[in-house]
Amino acid sequence: MEGKNRILITDDDQRFQTVTAGMLRRAGYECDCALDAGQAHAHLAEHTYDLILADIKMPGNMNMEFIKELPSIAEGVPIIIVTGYPSLQSAMQAIGLSVKGYIVKPFDYHILLSQVRAWIEQYQAVRERKRLEEEKNQLIKELQEALHEVRTLSGLLPICATCKKIRDDSGYWHQVEVYIRDRVDVEFSHGVCPEC
Repeated sequence: MEGKNRILITDDDQRFQTVTAGMLRRAGYECDCALDAGQAHAHLAEHTYDLILADIKMPGNMNMEFIKELPSIAEGVPIIIVTGYPSLQSAMQAIGLSVKGYIVKPFDYHILLSQVRAWIEQYQAVRERKRLEEEKNQLIKELQEALHEVRTLSGLLPICATCKKIRDDSGYWHQVEVYIRDRVDVEFSHGVCPEC
């Protein structure tokens, strides 16, 4: 692991924050805490998170407005809702907002910890897949540029009419075989044609 995974706990219950952050820190995570949506926004502007634990009933999130904003602020970061006020309406909203978990307080911290681990691992796998995809796209771009250079090479080349050497962009003259070998991954074998 390159470093500790970072979790943002947003809840207006300071005791819940302290206990939950302590448990997660003992499990090896870094935790930041916010008492309301404003503090949470400040943390999100300053740090990158691997998971967000969000309370429903806290200042700035009474109608899930903070949770609705999260996908544009922290794209792809898994969100687990923790609430002491469960309702069918909030559970349905959570499903519509692609929230990963919905846990009712009080809860077993082992259950929370297992969900945290699972969602962070999945998030890391998605990020790694994206990174590999970006690397692949960069490699494809570089190969396309190299192919373009090869195609350009097949265009007009300054060649000596007597010795058949080719002049490069710097003005140096090279034997045809050397010039092509250095720019295209090709080796030459020599022979004599029937006419010679």
